Amino acid sequence: MGQTQRSRAEALKAYAKVRDGIVRQQLESIPLAKLKETTEGRVRLGVIESAGFKTVASVLDAGESRLARIHGVGEQSIWQVIAAGRQLEKALETNVRVRFDPDKKPKEQAVLLKALAGYDTAEAVIGPLEKDLQSLVGRIEGLSQRADRTTSKLKMFFSGARKRDDARSALIELDTLLRAPQTRILEKRLGEAKLELARAGKKSDTSVWADFEERVARFNGLLIDIGGQTADTEAGQGYLSAEIAQAVHNHPLDVSLLNVSLRGYQAFGAKFALAQKKAILGDEMGLGKTVEALASICHLAMSGKKHFLVVSPASVLVNWLHETQRHTQLEAFRLYGPDRDVNLKLWARKGGVAATTFEALKTMDKPDEAKVAMLVVDEAHYVKNPDAQRTQAVKKWIGHAERTLFPTGTPMENRIQEFKTLVHHLQPKVAARVDAMDALIGAARFRSTVAPVYLRRNQDDVLQEPPTESTPRSGSSSTEPISPRTERRASGNFMAMRSSCLCARKALRFREARAPAGDRRRVGRGESQDRRLLVLPRRADTIAKAPGDMALQPLTGSVLLHSGRSSWTTSRSERLRRAREPIEAGGVGLNIQAASVVILAEPQ
Repeated sequence: MGQTQRSRAEALKAYAKVRDGIVRQQLESIPLAKLKETTEGRVRLGVIESAGFKTVASVLDAGESRLARIHGVGEQSIWQVIAAGRQLEKALETNVRVRFDPDKKPKEQAVLLKALAGYDTAEAVIGPLEKDLQSLVGRIEGLSQRADRTTSKLKMFFSGARKRDDARSALIELDTLLRAPQTRILEKRLGEAKLELARAGKKSDTSVWADFEERVARFNGLLIDIGGQTADTEAGQGYLSAEIAQAVHNHPLDVSLLNVSLRGYQAFGAKFALAQKKAILGDEMGLGKTVEALASICHLAMSGKKHFLVVSPASVLVNWLHETQRHTQLEAFRLYGPDRDVNLKLWARKGGVAATTFEALKTMDKPDEAKVAMLVVDEAHYVKNPDAQRTQAVKKWIGHAERTLFPTGTPMENRIQEFKTLVHHLQPKVAARVDAMDALIGAARFRSTVAPVYLRRNQDDVLQEPPTESTPRSGSSSTEPISPRTERRASGNFMAMRSSCLCARKALRFREARAPAGDRRRVGRGESQDRRLLVLPRRADTIAKAPGDMALQPLTGSVLLHSGRSSWTTSRSERLRRAREPIEAGGVGLNIQAASVVILAEPQ
């Protein structure tokens, strides 16, 4: 095995360790109950869970012997649950994606980076020499075998004249070869390459992480080579098959009626909705599903289509009307409330984007003159129950529409039956092919199966470029609220330093924004009587410390928001509407209209 092959083997070993760690974490996070879906309910899990085995990892760790001690669990059930767990583990090993984390700098990832750097160096300095080295080694070995008998007087004595002459000739050729200028040059280059490899192997964790941040693309390329991972460009396309991705790319997109520019992945999402006709757009919250849907609608409007209908929860209906008026040149109609019937007739006659609620849709009939070019069902998980009246109403309108789009930021593939229900609304044949195990791990086969109907991108997939800071620079202040800046700067943690600087500038603007318009002298006095601030994550926890006790409790996924039952909803949201406190907010399908200033603290 050559040096390049050895370096590659070391990188593969380091990659496997990182991958196995991720697989282990996922197995520890997957509830044992999830295996019931993958086995279609054949495995009895209740007794095993009652015995304290709550995750897939705990069952695999226990093995057959420990599970056999549980009273009431048969041998077949034990075999089935372990087999299902092993199948899941193997599938995760095949499909897990390794991502470097320059913030936390895990030790195992540093080892992997060093191994990748070693492999990269070996390819760069040894690779070009390997062909010549192999040729030289082959010639040396051949001549050495022929000259071997010259090493023994006894062998030479008992050899014939012809063999003795051949051995002496080979020895002379070998000596000439080893003294040749080309051999000496190759030997010198090999020595320099070995020194380069040795220096690469002695790099510290700090320097290898700094090297990664300077050459992100190169290291990710090596990771693709070693781990067989797909490129991030495929992540931006939701890991669609090449055939579907090409068809989506080739689909035209006329955004003449759109008043906002699209990012590349957003244009791809809009084209996906158009090309696939009936589809689920499952992009993670914050990636712009609304503007992607509006871009699709604008394209259809430019092609001569007139009528478009948006169905959403009542809490976000106003947002759809606002976004349509703000970001497009299309007229918007509210088909909800006392003016519904009047607006319905206007929409039918004039065309445009109509927005209504799930409840209103149940009693709304389609006007004969309105041929719906696209139906958009926002927060589509609201129709996951096939027997619900609102689901039946949506299905009726799907039949009326030429195209249907389900935008939902809620990851549905982990709740397989609900996901299959949504897919069935759109493309029943695709739903019939969905496999529970593939859905649980997001396997390549699952992505291939649902590709005709489902597109999902996460923030990490599409927001990898450096952050842009649009907030005007503020002057320095002796009372900057971000005290860990110096510590982070000293640590050499580039990502933390970047985040810290961002937060410092944001926090200064935050204090300015709290003051009433036209009176910046009140900054820091707690007198911002006419401003209501909404702070969005990721660093909102740090920024929100600036107002002290003026800030409300953060609104996160742990806060229940059911209407009429949430202490946050009944008290703090009312305080936001009428008072002056800044708050932090974030969540699926959440729209808060009362804020007069919004601070987006997301680095991307």
